Amino acid sequence: MAPEDLGGAFARWTEQETPVSVSRSGSATRRSLRTGRHRGRKKCLGGRRGERRRLAVLLSAGIDLARIPTMRTAAAIRAILFFCASSAASGQTLDDVLARMRKAAGGEERLRSVSSERLTGTFSIRGGKPSSLVIELSRPGRIRVEADLSRGTFVGGFDGARAWQVNPQLVPGRATGLPPALAAKIADLADIDGPLWRARVRGEETRLAREAIEGGVPTLRIAQGTKESPSVLTVNRETWRVLAWRGRLDPRRPEIEVRFEDYEETDGVFLPRCVRIGSPGGPDRIVVELSRVEIDPEIDDVWFTPPASP
Repeated sequence: MAPEDLGGAFARWTEQETPVSVSRSGSATRRSLRTGRHRGRKKCLGGRRGERRRLAVLLSAGIDLARIPTMRTAAAIRAILFFCASSAASGQTLDDVLARMRKAAGGEERLRSVSSERLTGTFSIRGGKPSSLVIELSRPGRIRVEADLSRGTFVGGFDGARAWQVNPQLVPGRATGLPPALAAKIADLADIDGPLWRARVRGEETRLAREAIEGGVPTLRIAQGTKESPSVLTVNRETWRVLAWRGRLDPRRPEIEVRFEDYEETDGVFLPRCVRIGSPGGPDRIVVELSRVEIDPEIDDVWFTPPASP
């Protein structure tokens, strides 16, 4: 299971129960471009969308064009923008970054050979008492989540065709189907290879966003998803492991942030042992801590099907 899916596997079910920053100078430049006060604006932009997109590269880097008096011609601006865009991610392409991430997670050959996983641990909500949690996955595209809740045991799964749940807080003791939109997201979580791999296979838009230093750690952001449901992965540029995922589980709900900590290796595969889920910049809402990770355990396919009603 990819790290960015680990938090979502539980968070997507529990959700049922309950712009790039710029420097001060960059903000000033954005205002000048919007109001037309930037000297030589028409000559530089020429009304072309491509030029505006390239200007965004400089704006996101906090470069104030108004303070660079020599850049008054379209040719000069195109030259510097080309240089900035070419070195935006230290010369790395998206394929380079994804390859480094796969290698850091255990290597392409090892990851593709994994047929099943069982993750056992606990979760706590808003600092409350920890409760047991088990997440199981099996190729091709099956998942089961079991968690102790205050009113009983919650079980949810996807057997490759149907997404279902037995929720003691809704219909105790009976399996019910999930809405199509949520079922599609659960189906995505059942893919052991994770969202970045899925996006590449499907041809969905995935791009390198920007590099930064966050908390003294060099990071790289990867943007993916649709206009209606965008998301961003933050990757450590030293270890090439995922640090955080930020986005919406549902377009109608607030944005959340999932942070990944304490990576450890099990049978050649690296996974985080702690996952923190909350609002961006806010306190943790859910904390998942794994005590045991099993790679390639034997799991019967029947385990992923909805149980018969009593």
